[in-house]
Amino acid sequence: MPRLGRAPVGPSRATLARPGQVLVPEWPDLHVVRGRLEKALVGHEIVLVRVGDPLVLRSTRPVETFLAHQRFVAVRHRGKFLIFDLDHGRIVVNPMLAGIFELADAEAKLTRSTALSLVLDDRTDLRYRDDKRMGKVHVLDEGEDFRDVHGFDALGPDVGDFTWTDAEFADRARASRRELRNLLQDQTFLAGVGNAYADEILWEAQLHPKRRVVTLTDEEMSRFFRSIKEVIARGAREVEEGLPPKLGTKIRNHMQVRLQKGKPCPRCGTPILKTRHGLDDMYLCPRCQPPPKGQIR
Repeated sequence: MPRLGRAPVGPSRATLARPGQVLVPEWPDLHVVRGRLEKALVGHEIVLVRVGDPLVLRSTRPVETFLAHQRFVAVRHRGKFLIFDLDHGRIVVNPMLAGIFELADAEAKLTRSTALSLVLDDRTDLRYRDDKRMGKVHVLDEGEDFRDVHGFDALGPDVGDFTWTDAEFADRARASRRELRNLLQDQTFLAGVGNAYADEILWEAQLHPKRRVVTLTDEEMSRFFRSIKEVIARGAREVEEGLPPKLGTKIRNHMQVRLQKGKPCPRCGTPILKTRHGLDDMYLCPRCQPPPKGQIR
């Protein structure tokens, strides 16, 4: 097993996020990355497998021998998971907080954060990097299903292409008594929304994150439904236009409130507020998104 050396990390997130801030991949990010990877990988054979960090791997067999000489058949994504279909099995990746993919030349030096490197017959090198070592790379045989992939079987419909009507959405949402932001980030309700797009959806809908679903009027529920559709579709377009050839950058500079603390709200001009929601940062407009009755913010 080759030892991974120290090398300059590829695309920096600092241009699109504050130093030290982790940007978690969400549905629009993975949707665009999936398309780029599919074009580069499908039809190509894996000729060399290099494991840099076994901690992120989940497999019942030696990964190096199992993956060698398999071909990529398709690349899919489901919520926050990327799925690489092979001749005889699949690779299922949950990037978690900091996992990113990179297409590099096979001769380029491996970085210390490279967990897995798959060199193809055209000398393209698919690399999975994970500074936090929190992501999971599941390597499954063709006879294995997704039951061993934590959280996969419980996923709800993908947030980018669910087919519920306005009424169906309202019925399913009202079955919950949770706060709106918690509902949005529940992967069993709709898969693929994290902190960034939850903030954007709720700002678009002019709803406070701590409002409870059961308090929404019919008009507010319809606005909530439309905002999910519009914000996710717009996010995918913006990521597609802004994502450079190297795939590690998370595109967030199109966002209206996320990471915009103190800047004027694009709708009303009130300074954007940064606050906390459990362990997470949360951004909102205190005027456009009034808090629930009896709550300060």
